[in-house]
Amino acid sequence: MFTQTTPHDPASQYIAPDAEWTALQTLAAEASPARAVAQGDWRADYFASPGASEAFAQLTTAESPILITPPTSAAASHDGVTGMAGGGALDAADLANCRMRLVALTQARVLATWHYNIAARLRALDPLGDLGQVGALATAASRALESVTSLGGTQRVASATLGTLTAGYWDRVSQRALAMPTGLAALDEALGGGLQAGRLITLLGAPGSGKTTLANQWAEHIADAGRPVVYLTLEDAPDTLLAKTMARVGGLDYSAALHGYATQRAAITQALATVAGRRSATRLLYVEDVNGLTLADVKSIAVSHFARYGAQHAAASGISGLDSGGAGVLVVDYLQRLARAQRGPDARDDLRIIVGKLTEDLRGLGRELGCCVVAIASMNRASGYGKAGDVSVLASAKEAGDIEYTADVLMALTDASDDAKARVGLKHEARLLRIDKNRLGEASKKIILDWYPARQQFTEVSDR
Repeated sequence: MFTQTTPHDPASQYIAPDAEWTALQTLAAEASPARAVAQGDWRADYFASPGASEAFAQLTTAESPILITPPTSAAASHDGVTGMAGGGALDAADLANCRMRLVALTQARVLATWHYNIAARLRALDPLGDLGQVGALATAASRALESVTSLGGTQRVASATLGTLTAGYWDRVSQRALAMPTGLAALDEALGGGLQAGRLITLLGAPGSGKTTLANQWAEHIADAGRPVVYLTLEDAPDTLLAKTMARVGGLDYSAALHGYATQRAAITQALATVAGRRSATRLLYVEDVNGLTLADVKSIAVSHFARYGAQHAAASGISGLDSGGAGVLVVDYLQRLARAQRGPDARDDLRIIVGKLTEDLRGLGRELGCCVVAIASMNRASGYGKAGDVSVLASAKEAGDIEYTADVLMALTDASDDAKARVGLKHEARLLRIDKNRLGEASKKIILDWYPARQQFTEVSDR
């Protein structure tokens, strides 16, 4: 992930002065800053910009409101972490989001510093091997991992009185308004505006149904709108996913993009330029699991990418509106293969149990990182792959475990029925995206999609 070979300061890449000072000023305005720091589980590790750690130290002993003034360098860009004009103190919900962002940045700093130090030590090793230094490296690795896992604090339970919930209602509504549109209007409407932070969405499909293409289309659309997206692929190679995007956004035949036909060289070159010029070129990160990634590995990669292209990065680039960063998306393609990678060499654990636990872990990861997790999953043969059209897909996930209970949204991509095909005008092939569980809105929702294989593209079909 970090490949620099020259001396540098890893910490300097992962700091957000505006977030730090907005949090500090908000905490300083509390009736008892020290109590607010303790109750919120704020830590000195989160404050790395010049002067911020000293200011935080003042808060830990202050029993009445105090004045915190950021340095001139920080004040110049001090407009808050949620895009509030003129900055100002954060409400409870925004302060919690600010803390989550600082936690992610701190974790990224620890990992980057550890990587740099390990690389430096390895370069200094004697060619014959220095066992003493190797032992020191192992110790350093253990300490770094302990630091990362402890940075999120000790809070495990979120609690609020009914009165507290009513007071923060509109703030939470405004946060949900930052949902990430998928580009399919009917789906976005069903999900309350799009993919929402802290939610687990499971997309089921039969082999060859197009579920990877659909998820890749969502991911690229969201990344092009400015949000960071990490796409973990255990199925298609990143080059294949690139070819899908080239076909869709570049108007290129998919086979030509996939195989690089010499007769289509000019069109391929143009499609490559089109994709390279989109914002998704930097904000969509493909991660191919070729050697058994753990969930901890996935988390560290997501933390780093979200920190790099979150709100602070976007603000520094002069991006505003929906492009101003915020929540990201983690796509897992696909769930059963990741579960097998977690199974271990002895393969004694029941795969169904592992899938269930992994689903729970992914949902928890989405809550912890403040991102939406999209998990692609296979359907079992016994379900008929949803070909009947009107049969619920709640129990159709392969090695289902507790997928249908854990997911906030469970949807499946199936063939559309002949009746549905007859009701709408289709240019290509019909697919039915049916939502059978939806904590975010309407369930039992059926959305007809027009599937264009040559362009690897799904478009919405009006059926109203």
